[in-house]
Amino acid sequence: LEFLRRGGRIGRASAMLGSVLQVKPVLCIRDGLVTPLERVRTFERALNRIVELTREVDQGQGLCVIVGHADAEGDAERVARELEPIAETLMIQPLGPVVGAHAGPGVVGVGCYPAGLLPLGIRPAASARSRA
Repeated sequence: LEFLRRGGRIGRASAMLGSVLQVKPVLCIRDGLVTPLERVRTFERALNRIVELTREVDQGQGLCVIVGHADAEGDAERVARELEPIAETLMIQPLGPVVGAHAGPGVVGVGCYPAGLLPLGIRPAASARSRA
């Protein structure tokens, strides 16, 4: 929350109260816009909610899933393990400096889309793990 406050996305009082109550925002980025989806208490519950939301996107066709993190590789690995059953392609990547500067260290995020929508000519990165 401190990094969201520093970036002007939330006020000082919200950041302080949220820190005391261990509130973690679950954000959605769609079409380049960041919107708050919900607030969850504790980091563990936030990770579980992200996994639930990603599972809701899957409609049985499998997903291409990217788990991004800022200095939280262990948490990203755990999220990836939980999403393996629905992932046609699964990648874990460190987030870039811009996202890291806004969200701060320790953040974990998931991006996904239906596996059949991979654009022609685009191949998963060498670090991608395909579902066996």
